Amino acid sequence: MLLRYRYAPGQTVAYAFRERIVSASATARTTTALLTFSQRLRVTRVSATGVATAVVSESPHTLTTTSGGHRSVVTQPGQPPSAMALYPDGRSSVRAARPTAGGGAVSAPVFPARPVSPGDRWSRSAVFTLGGFTVRPLVIPDTERLTFIWYGVIDGERVAEVTIAVRVQRPGMAPPGGARPTARVLVTSSTTSTLSIGLASGDQVRVVQDRTTMVRAMTGARSAAHGVLSTLTTHTEINRI
Repeated sequence: MLLRYRYAPGQTVAYAFRERIVSASATARTTTALLTFSQRLRVTRVSATGVATAVVSESPHTLTTTSGGHRSVVTQPGQPPSAMALYPDGRSSVRAARPTAGGGAVSAPVFPARPVSPGDRWSRSAVFTLGGFTVRPLVIPDTERLTFIWYGVIDGERVAEVTIAVRVQRPGMAPPGGARPTARVLVTSSTTSTLSIGLASGDQVRVVQDRTTMVRAMTGARSAAHGVLSTLTTHTEINRI
């Protein structure tokens, strides 16, 4: 089976993001932060070759922080709407609402160019972004490994189950001029995603469900002189709603 996405004008997809961040050390109170928001993607048009143009928008971001028994809630606007190109093989590119010359970078394809069947495996290049981790390098290239598990049924519809997994473990250093310029850290990231892909006519498919769980941890010495260890762990869930 040649797996390919199929899009239709007016189609909408929404995801719920939930990220829990825990910061702890031997010399400071444990702080827990919970970030929640939703993201909606709406297809505006589809070309003759199946490439879709979509608009991505976000709800306000709510950040709940708890430390030493004190709780605070802050709400901020989400990212402004952006235009996205979606390709049948799973590639995508994002541009700002006012695109600049050259457009945005195109991600690697999700599906291989060849037909696949249950049990087949393939890989694609990926970029591991440290995000809130104050270390360098901030972006690390890596590889995602995909597996066509088997067929299933969701809400009466036959689906193909595809998993995406990547695990990264890299040493890093705090950037010069930062709060902890002597810090040496070890960053570990484990991400697992499951695509439940509805099988339509022939080799065309569409996403029925999409869920991702990502755990990242950073451990390092805050100071070479004092040798104080600190940890920062994030747990991120992305679910289609």
